[in-house]
Amino acid sequence: MLMNIAVRNVFRNRRRTALNVLMIAASFCSIVIFHGFSHSLVGSLEEVAINTQFGHYQVATQGYWDRDPDLRWEQKMLDTSRPEIQALADHPEVDYVSGRIFFFGLLNTRRTSLSARAQAFDPAVERRLMDNLEIVEGESFTGENPFELIVGLGLQKHISGNPGDLITLVAQTVDGAVNAIDLEFKGVFATGISEVDDSTFMLPLQAAQLLLDTDDVETLVVLLNRADVVSSVTADLKASLKSFPEATLRQWRELADLHQQVVSYYKVQNTLIEGILIVLVFLAIMNTVSMSVFERIGEIGTARAIGDRRSDILIQFVIEGFILGCLAVVIAVPIAALVATGLTSLQIPIPLPGSSLPYLVEIALLPSSFVYAGLISVFTATMGTLGPAFRASRLNIVEALRRNQ
Repeated sequence: MLMNIAVRNVFRNRRRTALNVLMIAASFCSIVIFHGFSHSLVGSLEEVAINTQFGHYQVATQGYWDRDPDLRWEQKMLDTSRPEIQALADHPEVDYVSGRIFFFGLLNTRRTSLSARAQAFDPAVERRLMDNLEIVEGESFTGENPFELIVGLGLQKHISGNPGDLITLVAQTVDGAVNAIDLEFKGVFATGISEVDDSTFMLPLQAAQLLLDTDDVETLVVLLNRADVVSSVTADLKASLKSFPEATLRQWRELADLHQQVVSYYKVQNTLIEGILIVLVFLAIMNTVSMSVFERIGEIGTARAIGDRRSDILIQFVIEGFILGCLAVVIAVPIAALVATGLTSLQIPIPLPGSSLPYLVEIALLPSSFVYAGLISVFTATMGTLGPAFRASRLNIVEALRRNQ
């Protein structure tokens, strides 16, 4: 009985109902779109961080992680001939294990000399890194000549060189001597992260080891076949290194400070936006129900006079808010899906802080976001009726009946 009355009252003033439904639907769509956008953006940054910088894990000595100034460089290096390293690579979930060395070197062209950060890796092994490097000029490593290098997009603007030029790289060996090699400038890369592209050049690991006079590496990058097994295989990988106490395994999230900052930022942003939308919907529903109570005072008095309890009046108005919320969600679901799909298809480029390349807007359609937005919308619409509904249930019967005269 109360449900039938509530449904009739919801559709009594169709214009007012339509406005409230549209407001609730708009908040629903906004929550879904913001969640989908932040999820896609964070996911893209995660892929970039894993594939171009950190891998899923990195292995290094504790002295390397601590940046211990009392240790010589060679004491912070890893011996890749150890059987534990091979056991790590043989794990069924591991795609590959590859050594890297990071150092600062002096790039010398015919016109300039510039200090920059070197990242040395094995291009033949690190396929994902090669696939995720966008070559904006020239070409990537050919694999035929180990004496090549590619430079970041921002760095290339300062070295006064072009692909095809010969660059002399000068650096200190692990023993502290000075050494130099000539490298062919093959191309210009962009990872999308300004911090990397403005200060980094890359060269094959073989050339770096020759320059630094070492057979060891600073870190080992571990790439898994699937990202969703990172937490479940950590114990197994650490067990593989148990007899190699100098080696310490760390997950990429421990190393990716920028990624963690971006994730924290979007959590705060989404919470603030959701809070604003919830308050707006709450106030709109409260205002609408208050107006409805004012217009129906006489009707409420009649209902109370014929035996309806205060709780019946309260429940009736709460059901009306619930129906408004449910109706808005039903309408908003396809609208949110269409808007998200449309925005993604437009491929709108937006600049991001710390990014050297524009990010194309992508809205992920997350079932969890639809469920969450639906629950928030229905809950807010229902709660918005409580204040006016309580006042309606407390009306004096005699004074309410006078409105019928």
